[in-house]
Amino acid sequence: MEVNDRIGHASCEGGVSTGTHLHFARKYNGEWVTADGPIPFIMDGWRVVAGEKAYEGKLVRDDQEIIADPLSQAWSNIIRDENE
Repeated sequence: MEVNDRIGHASCEGGVSTGTHLHFARKYNGEWVTADGPIPFIMDGWRVVAGEKAYEGKLVRDDQEIIADPLSQAWSNIIRDENE
């Protein structure tokens, strides 16, 4: 995957977003695949790890770990460095 490649399309469900987080859904061979399942979900080296409850997951890359935060505090933000 390259910078600016399309990674999917918007949901047809509509609704309102605060912009503090994203939801992803994946299909493989026509079957829905969980983010933290037998086929890992990795974007730019960040691997999704599910939490015990909804919205308690985390992203892990190397020795970095970002835990989901419903308040969108600065420590939970990931900003891609354009030089990477």
